[in-house]
Amino acid sequence: MPKTINESEKVVIEESEMKFGYYSTDDLFCIENSKIYAKLQNSSVKTVEFALFKKNKNQATILLIEAKKTAPNLLKSEIKLEEFVKKEMANTKNLDKTLFLDELYTKVKHDIYFDDLQSKFNDTLALLAAVYMNLHNTAKLELPKNFKDLEFSAIRFVLVLVVKNHQTESLNDLQSKLEKKLKPLVKIWKQTSVAVLNEEIAKKRGYIVND
Repeated sequence: MPKTINESEKVVIEESEMKFGYYSTDDLFCIENSKIYAKLQNSSVKTVEFALFKKNKNQATILLIEAKKTAPNLLKSEIKLEEFVKKEMANTKNLDKTLFLDELYTKVKHDIYFDDLQSKFNDTLALLAAVYMNLHNTAKLELPKNFKDLEFSAIRFVLVLVVKNHQTESLNDLQSKLEKKLKPLVKIWKQTSVAVLNEEIAKKRGYIVND
């Protein structure tokens, strides 16, 4: 759970060795600290680190921000895990068990990383929709000031992944991979887009504190 620091009514969230802030409490929804999330946590509901309100002209935008220290090396093949195993086992005559286990471990880590991101963004969107629909008693009262009066159907969502230690020149490939993984969500939840940043770019955009 992120550590929050209140400084002159501004908030800093420390996550994955990065300091996100300074944010107004009216703009920040720390979902992991909310009562509604605590209530649902035992149901294996996942969530991103926090939601951040932004307004550009008349368009209300909520950024769902997930932070990671690193990202796995992208695999060239998009083959599913079971197909990967079948393919490797079919070549038993030339099978190097050490190499096979190493490749299998890499494949599993890669898939878990992106499956986890998909679950977090999916569950967070669904949770927010449920809150706005008043499906959980007083949950809407937990929303920050600038979230309360929004029409859910009019909100533009940006699904943001910030990877602390990632080369800028490799961000486009990582974004393409994540966009492909989240394509069903983007199609279902209209006015939704995906953004992948590293710490350097996140600082330039004002999401991370410049020490």
